[in-house]
Amino acid sequence: MTPSFLFVPGHQAYDRLDTSGFDREWSSNGFRLLWTDDEALIVEQTKSSFSILLQDQATTTEIFVWEFGRGVVRLFRPWPGAITLYVGVARSLFLSTHLRFAAAAGHSLTPMPYSVDPGRKISIDLATRSIAHGERVQQFDDPPPPTIEDAASSIRVALDNVMGRLPAASVLLLSGGIDSAALAACIAPRQFPALTWILTPPKAGRNFHDDLAAARLVADHCKLHHSIVQLDESQFERDIDAAILLSEMRRGTFIDDAAVYLQIARGLHRQGVKNVIIGEAADDAFGCLPMNLRYYQEKELSEKLLRDLTVGAPADHAAIRKIFAHFGIDVVDPYLASGVARIGASLPLEMRVDTGRLMKPVLRTAFRHDLPPDIISRRKYVSRDVSGVQEAMARLFGSDRERFLERFNGLFKDRDAAQKQQSVLAGLDKYLSATLG
Repeated sequence: MTPSFLFVPGHQAYDRLDTSGFDREWSSNGFRLLWTDDEALIVEQTKSSFSILLQDQATTTEIFVWEFGRGVVRLFRPWPGAITLYVGVARSLFLSTHLRFAAAAGHSLTPMPYSVDPGRKISIDLATRSIAHGERVQQFDDPPPPTIEDAASSIRVALDNVMGRLPAASVLLLSGGIDSAALAACIAPRQFPALTWILTPPKAGRNFHDDLAAARLVADHCKLHHSIVQLDESQFERDIDAAILLSEMRRGTFIDDAAVYLQIARGLHRQGVKNVIIGEAADDAFGCLPMNLRYYQEKELSEKLLRDLTVGAPADHAAIRKIFAHFGIDVVDPYLASGVARIGASLPLEMRVDTGRLMKPVLRTAFRHDLPPDIISRRKYVSRDVSGVQEAMARLFGSDRERFLERFNGLFKDRDAAQKQQSVLAGLDKYLSATLG
């Protein structure tokens, strides 16, 4: 899930803070900490400090420490950054896992709080509001593999290890591309169900340009139970504010996907699904988008790819998790698991870029004996493009890069942002209650 907490000055919180979204609170020395009860959170208190720890399947990590005597708060966002940690100090102090809590606390988002990078430690002096940046804990500095075969072998082992630890009855979102197909091959022994979404009716015949045809081939090959979800285009317009609010993003291409995820999450919630597997970060771990080749070369390209993997992909992943978390569903992207991402970060450019521009040659090599040849050689397609989602969203909202900026500002920055947020969330819950009833 996505645990939540908010740390603000006490006078600000007592006067204006809506605490309805929190279960617990604690105050001291003019500051107030609020948090939600969550099985992933462990709260510890001593005479001199108050700590919040994040617990997952394998580790327990301290993410928030409030040292009363020193007047210092320390934050740590562990890899892969599945939660966000926002820091705002310009006008009044704001530390939180969610941007939307700023409106409830009466905190201005101008300038915007910044998100702590995954693997980064920082400390904040509460008296001066000065920030000290610590070292990045997660370092990707493994030597490159000797050959592409060595890299492929390591990737297969690492992915099998990650997939083997996932909860039973997890659902794989399967597009039929190499990213999700590789994950399907890994879960074949455990027989997890797979789900593919469509918007426009697919063309007749085995057209592997179409996600559904490719996904069916993968599911049949791996002997997975395969469900098809028909998206409702009219629902995009009704869901758009909720997609922006839950994800706390405004980037056009991401919100196009967020509107899809919202429909998927709602449907899976009705089925009682608690865990979802996605493969969104495979491009960042093992690929190189053609667009990057136009603007970057050699060292600059390597640095850009590493930045995308260590910062960009975790930011998108955290936003996706926030959407599903509203429906009680946890999301795992195995390509962001430390053991998998480390291999991706170590790949030299020649193992990321292939002459045929199929992308991710290492991943294709790793699974060439486990998937149909048509899938191994299938070119990279963006699901929102080939499915018709991008066209549908453009008809509704235009195609400008900042087409959702005004809505984002209304939900997060306007004076009545808190009321707008409450209205959107109430509408979501009302719709969900009606469909469950």
